[in-house]
Amino acid sequence: MANELKGTVVKGIGLASKRIRICECVLNKNGVTFPPFKLGTLNIRLNTPYKTPNSATFISRQEISACDPRFKPEDWYLIPVLKINGKAESAYILRTSENFHGDAYVELIAHDLGAGAALGQTLTLELMDIPNSVGLLPLHRSSSSSSSRSKA
Repeated sequence: MANELKGTVVKGIGLASKRIRICECVLNKNGVTFPPFKLGTLNIRLNTPYKTPNSATFISRQEISACDPRFKPEDWYLIPVLKINGKAESAYILRTSENFHGDAYVELIAHDLGAGAALGQTLTLELMDIPNSVGLLPLHRSSSSSSSRSKA
């Protein structure tokens, strides 16, 4: 079963794309890989707010800061996207512990996004159905799992 998010592509400042390229080794280490195409991001304003699910892949601020200490330290949460507008894609939603834009926006990471999406375009994202969506709670990584979350 899948969860659908619908929204409109809006203008961003390009910071996420830059950071993701710099921190690609951390993403790869955590099982987040992309085909050898141009990696890009899009800001999407959702029709309805979306809370980050418990089972989002967690990457600690320490891992991100070790990769690039110039940026404000924050944890990353990644949610796999199965399809974009009905087409199977290798994509993720990126949220940070700051959740700067709030629950009404998502940052979409996928390969070669610049070629296929325009400002104002409506996108439908199909995600795996993940129960128990909650706000951003601290995650604690156990030695056997990188995606378990517990309240602190």
